[in-house]
Amino acid sequence: MQKGVEKISFDALIKINKGFETLFDGSHSPKYSEILEGEKDYALIITFNSLKSLFSYIYTSQIANSVSLIIDRKKDINKLIIPQQLKSLLPKDGTFRITTKIGYEREIGELFKEYKVDLKNPDFNIEIQEFNSEFFLSLDLSGDLSKRDYKVFNNPLSLKGTTAFGALMLSGYKKGKSLLDPYCNSGTIGIEAVLYNNNISPRFYNKNFPFTKLFVNIDIESFFGDMDAKAKYDMLSITVADPLLRNITAARRNAKVAGVEKCMRFRRIDIDWMDIKHNEKQFDYILTFIPGSSKHKSLASLKKEFEELFYQTEYIIKKEGIVSILCLSKDLLIDSASKYFVLKELKTFYSGTQLMYLLLFEKRTAKDKAKTD
Repeated sequence: MQKGVEKISFDALIKINKGFETLFDGSHSPKYSEILEGEKDYALIITFNSLKSLFSYIYTSQIANSVSLIIDRKKDINKLIIPQQLKSLLPKDGTFRITTKIGYEREIGELFKEYKVDLKNPDFNIEIQEFNSEFFLSLDLSGDLSKRDYKVFNNPLSLKGTTAFGALMLSGYKKGKSLLDPYCNSGTIGIEAVLYNNNISPRFYNKNFPFTKLFVNIDIESFFGDMDAKAKYDMLSITVADPLLRNITAARRNAKVAGVEKCMRFRRIDIDWMDIKHNEKQFDYILTFIPGSSKHKSLASLKKEFEELFYQTEYIIKKEGIVSILCLSKDLLIDSASKYFVLKELKTFYSGTQLMYLLLFEKRTAKDKAKTD
């Protein structure tokens, strides 16, 4: 790294799912200074005090969709410039590509005319985006962080890694606490929880980030070595279960690809057997994804299934525990839970363009039950 670089601050443009910005409060993720909303993308501006801290965030983040370094921002696109400080960090005789959904490739290309264009395998990728009536010129440092290499075995109900982790954090989950996902599908919620607890990067086996091609004075091998030294492989109180054997098989295989198969438990359990297969008051948190509606089941059938789920979870959740249901349709789930749980909080966020609900339930107290008797 060049002398003096560590004293410079770096503004990063971090794309996230809309609704996850509440998690950037300094506890789970660094604090943001500004929210940016474009036609399709939602992003935060976060300032990092060094390149190392910025790269560390990129490598460990489970919630960011992408991270880029802001080069310049202007209301007039023709007034965008490249600071000399940034030019000194880019590789000499490097190649570049411009990524944009709003045009202006020729205008932006003029700013980088000392570099050669390479559309297939560039040394760096320049992005031009519009947020809040401003044009942002940025340098892609991360690529697509929402992808998970461990997601090899999936089904239509499989969650994206960023969606699963965001829901986990919004549910209030804390490291070291016990967790159950009773409809695990391909195991994403449980795997993300293990990675979080054991300080394992979701990209542990794939370190091919754009920033590794840049900033040639950084010892990348040493950087990743220091980061990976923090990883643990402890067995945790995290259980993924599902009524379908094929889903448990998929979850186990995905966990094996992620390198965390031995850090969690896999169980095929029918919902009406949960009180037999689990101990009373065993879990601190229960989090699962249930669409909330179905083209193949009647409302009466769904309500019966949901009521059985909440009846069973009341037995296995701890007194102060939280049952969180991630869903696309909420009303029937809320109604089905009312006999056993109180809706503590309703949170919303987006996964792409899909609005999702996160229902946080807590056990009904004797006082709550008396009100309805």
